[in-house]
Amino acid sequence: MMNNSHTGEIDINHAVEIAPRIWWVGHVQEHDPFQCHVYLIEQGRESVLIDPGSKLTFNNTLKSVATS
Repeated sequence: MMNNSHTGEIDINHAVEIAPRIWWVGHVQEHDPFQCHVYLIEQGRESVLIDPGSKLTFNNTLKSVATS
């Protein structure tokens, strides 16, 4: 899980592990009322991306997946 262990703050610029092997890999876009909340269920070569987001946020999603 990417966070600051001293303050407990979560760094949303990286993947956030919300449960064992389940990651939030979304991206927050400023001034966008519709945010994409993309999740990765990690299972080796059979991992699953839930709601992969839009074309606008896909590059950020790929970066987050790489950090999970």
